[in-house]
Amino acid sequence: MRQLFQDHLDLRALREEDAVRARPAPRLGSDQLSRSRLEFGHQRELSTLFGTVTVRRCAWRAPGQSNVHPADAALSLPRRQHSHGLARLAVIESVRGSFDATEFGTALGEVGDWEVEVAHPLGAGGVLVPDAVLHLPFSNLSHVFVELDRATMSLGKLINKVAAYDRYRYYAHRPTTPRAVRSAGAGPAGLPHWFTRYPRAGAEMSSHPC
Repeated sequence: MRQLFQDHLDLRALREEDAVRARPAPRLGSDQLSRSRLEFGHQRELSTLFGTVTVRRCAWRAPGQSNVHPADAALSLPRRQHSHGLARLAVIESVRGSFDATEFGTALGEVGDWEVEVAHPLGAGGVLVPDAVLHLPFSNLSHVFVELDRATMSLGKLINKVAAYDRYRYYAHRPTTPRAVRSAGAGPAGLPHWFTRYPRAGAEMSSHPC
C-alpha cells in the first residue's frame, strides 16, 4: 500500500510538471502576490497509515515571499509531516486504548471530546500547536494538551516545542478588533490567553494543562 501510494504521488508529480511546462503561468499566493519563478523537484515527506512517502511537487517563487505549492492544496496535505488520517488515528487509539484501562486514564476521567492540532497564539506571529487537546468535562483537570511522537523529533525541535509551551503559559493575547476579541476569547488585561480560552482551567489551575 505504501508503494502504491508513492507511485500515485510520483505519477501526479510527473503530470503536474508536464502541465506547467505547457502553460507556465504565474501563481498567486494567499497574500494575493504573484510568483513567477517556477522550480521543479521540491520535496517533502509525509507520514501515512502505510508508512512514510515522499511528495514531489512544483514551487512558484518570488523574492522575499513564501513558496506556493498548488499540489499541497490539491492533495489536502497537512502543514506538518503526519497525514490527517494518521494524526486522527493516533488520538482515537490513545483515547480508546488507555483511558479505561490504565492508571493514567483513571486519573483523567472520561473524555468528552478532543481536537487535533489546535493553534494557540504566542505573539509576533508565533503559534503553539499541540498534537491534540482533550476535553474532560467530568474531571478536575478540564483540558489536557497532548503531544504524540515516535521519537523522530530532533532535540532542537523538542527544545523549541517545550519553550513554546512555557511561553504560552504566560502569553496574554491582545486582539485589536472586536471580531478578533470574540474569536480569540481574550479576557481582562494581564490574564494569560489560556485563562480565557479554557476558563474552567483558568479558575482552578496556576498553569495551563500540559
